[in-house]
Amino acid sequence: MKPGHVAIGVVSQISGQKVKEFAQGKICQGAQVKTDGFSSYRVLTREGYQHEVSITGGGKKACELFPWVHVVIANLKRFILGTHHGVSRKYLDRYVGEFSYRLNRRYHEADLFEHLIRACLAIGPFTLAMVVRMS
Repeated sequence: MKPGHVAIGVVSQISGQKVKEFAQGKICQGAQVKTDGFSSYRVLTREGYQHEVSITGGGKKACELFPWVHVVIANLKRFILGTHHGVSRKYLDRYVGEFSYRLNRRYHEADLFEHLIRACLAIGPFTLAMVVRMS
């Protein structure tokens, strides 16, 4: 089974609050979520997700239980090193966003140009002041 859609984000720390915020923004309420035994993930059960915990002990067992997590992270590292040859922390969330965008559309290459045009039209023009603020 291959992942259909991935959601990746940059966080300053992995706390219950950060996990909760990420889940609320990316995962439908009541969805089934499978994680390892990291304590910060306990918040998912309290927030109404169907949370399945698998204690991996790290290493090889973690790769066996969550193979696509490891594949996606490895591909993200290759993307950053191969395409951008390194990134600054200031813009890391944008590089991760670009990777996620590309990965989630990997089976829709024929429609990619149309999707980009629609996104550009929906957002509208950027002024110089807006670009400077984003820097």
